[in-house]
Amino acid sequence: MFTRDHVFASPSMAAIAVMGRSANGWLEWKTDQGQTLDGAKRQSVSLAGA
Repeated sequence: MFTRDHVFASPSMAAIAVMGRSANGWLEWKTDQGQTLDGAKRQSVSLAGA
């Protein structure tokens, strides 16, 4: 349990801290709809370029 805010250098470092094991944060973090962080980022970049 975190008792204060923490800033991590990457999504993976945050996932490792929370999960206690090696992790790819771009695949572990998901939206409420189940989309990975990687997928959400790619979608937002795609929409910005449209």
